[in-house]
Amino acid sequence: MDSKQSRANKRKGSGWEVELVDYFREKELVAERLRLSGTNDEGDLWFFKNKKFYVVEAKNTKGFLPGQWMKEAVVEAQNWVKKRKSSGPAIPIVIAKRRQHGVGKAFVILELDTFMEVME
Repeated sequence: MDSKQSRANKRKGSGWEVELVDYFREKELVAERLRLSGTNDEGDLWFFKNKKFYVVEAKNTKGFLPGQWMKEAVVEAQNWVKKRKSSGPAIPIVIAKRRQHGVGKAFVILELDTFMEVME
């Protein structure tokens, strides 16, 4: 991939992250984008709802790789918790942009065990 395409993909991803944070804030949730931290990356953004922290891996790609994305989200949520020892656990989720749809129609991916925990 050339550097021009790489920059375009980075802009597309960053734009998606901003859209998600704006969406959560419109829903009156606390939400913030996260900075890249190299091997200790903490995800793309986080939000807080119902006394739970959610760490989001935001994806805006043509391909659909939920297993790979979820693995990444789990590690990043663990990194997020390590840095914020007093915050409590964080729920890893992936939010994948749905082509030709608004933010509210994006796909949310999480593991079944995690989904059951959230449902409690």
